[in-house]
Amino acid sequence: MSIPIRRLAVACLLLTLTGCAPRSWKHDAAVQAARSACAGLDEMARQSCIQFHAVGTLNPEVCRLAGMWVDDACLQAVYEAAGDPAICERLYLAGVRPTCRAYYAGLIREALSTPAPLPAPARVADAALANLRPLTRSGLNFFGDWSPDGQALVYSMSTAPFAHGQAIYGERPPLLVGWMRADGGGARVLAEGHSPFFSPDGRTVFFRREVPNSGMSELWAVDLSGGDPRRLLEPVGGLTIHRLDGGRLVVSETGTYAPLRAYDPATGRLTEPAGPFPSNSPETARLSPDGTRLAYAQVQDVVLADADGSNAHALSQGGGFSAQVWWSPDSRFLAYTSGNHPTDRLVLADRDGRAVATLLPHLEESGYVSALAWSPDSRRLLVATDAYWQQPARPTRLTLFDTQGTGKVLLETYLTGVAWAPAPPGGGAGSLALGRWDGPQGELAGDDIWLAELTDQATLARLPAPTATPAPSPTPPLPLPAADLAPEDAIRRFWQAIDAHDTRTAWAAQASMVRARQGLATFQVDWQCVEHARVKDIRPMEGDERREMFEVQVEVETAAGCSGWMQPGPFTVVVREEPAGPWLIDSLNTGP
Repeated sequence: MSIPIRRLAVACLLLTLTGCAPRSWKHDAAVQAARSACAGLDEMARQSCIQFHAVGTLNPEVCRLAGMWVDDACLQAVYEAAGDPAICERLYLAGVRPTCRAYYAGLIREALSTPAPLPAPARVADAALANLRPLTRSGLNFFGDWSPDGQALVYSMSTAPFAHGQAIYGERPPLLVGWMRADGGGARVLAEGHSPFFSPDGRTVFFRREVPNSGMSELWAVDLSGGDPRRLLEPVGGLTIHRLDGGRLVVSETGTYAPLRAYDPATGRLTEPAGPFPSNSPETARLSPDGTRLAYAQVQDVVLADADGSNAHALSQGGGFSAQVWWSPDSRFLAYTSGNHPTDRLVLADRDGRAVATLLPHLEESGYVSALAWSPDSRRLLVATDAYWQQPARPTRLTLFDTQGTGKVLLETYLTGVAWAPAPPGGGAGSLALGRWDGPQGELAGDDIWLAELTDQATLARLPAPTATPAPSPTPPLPLPAADLAPEDAIRRFWQAIDAHDTRTAWAAQASMVRARQGLATFQVDWQCVEHARVKDIRPMEGDERREMFEVQVEVETAAGCSGWMQPGPFTVVVREEPAGPWLIDSLNTGP
């Protein structure tokens, strides 16, 4: 061997020991990003975070961070999201590859034997939900919009767990925009943001992005064919968007008398079709999809006008605040609540405001309207109602109505929203997307996307497998206070548990209605800012012979970055729900 060849051999040997050898999975950019993002989380949150990053990048190597015995679940989430059987050969666990191949073989068989759409119910009375099933399972997903062909959807997803409806004090976990097929495959991350929706041709996804520490939002867009996300509108406070026929977007903002603006994505032009109009809640105003009529709340009235604000007249008078309006897709009908007070109602009117039917005559009985979705053909509505704070807690009630006012309850479970997919080409009522959470007493108050089909009872009875109703997670036994504990000692026990970061014991010290309304997961988020707490003094309120109201002085030390946390008031009300039961905290008030 000549000298140059020997030198080359030595060089190759050195490179083999250093750079020529395959790079360790630990040096993978996606692995490093996930390790950094998931560091410092508790074990449950860490596993969710690792799986989120593995699925978001479709990189099985990220699952190695989960550790032995649990990484196979992470790999399953990756290969199911990939939508490509080639992913099976990239799995580092040889034992998971056959399962992956079998999964895709099953998808192929299912695609070859896809049944026809289920028939739509002829009458509301015959309606039923079939094939109710979860599309996502991580507890971190929020439905956004169906694609125009109903074959895909976009959604928001959190990068870390947080309690239902609440952000963790301090920095909220970032939200990302995701896309997936309606069968759950092909999931991918599109951009950072939330509240996504499709363009009419399905090629572009619009979404909102928050401006940090400003309370302002921006409108962004990203093309599904590729390219970087782009900002379309400058920051707006309380940005709200709804769509018109032809692709124009109506942009509104929080602030009394703020104008409505119509934005044309094709030209980038902003116009004010209605001009300034007297609405105390402009973010709730809605132009009809054909752009010819305008409905909005004005103090305690619901008003209907022409699109430019002229010829305005009240549809309801003297209702509560927070009235809402929903136009049908064909602009022929308007559903509206006269307010969000128990004495208000849900009414269906024609496009000129003439009442057609009263769908919910007393919100005090039905609960407030938390979501409403029209069917694509404008013939039916799905209405979700939830109990008011002062009412006994219950799951969300999902009711189907026709335009004559006939209704039927289809489902009772905990929902955050409902959306009707475009009608399938072969007929049928189509699919529904349901935003579902685990319930206020569940261990994880997370959000996921469920799907279902609307059909009739006869078809439901012929399906091979029964449709299961989702149930909230069971609540484990609670460490309730002892029944012989004095009210003052029950209050001290609550604060001692807070000081010890024993949130389960503190949560159990509350009245059952309070626990049902708030939930353990949300309670943990609310109180995580407290580092230490010490009761300095407890005194019964003067004149309270039943000893149910106390003035409590507590010294609280909060963690850094929790400046927004609000300490409860100094007045505590306790209640004994059963004659021989323990004293429980009913409320922590700022006033007696």
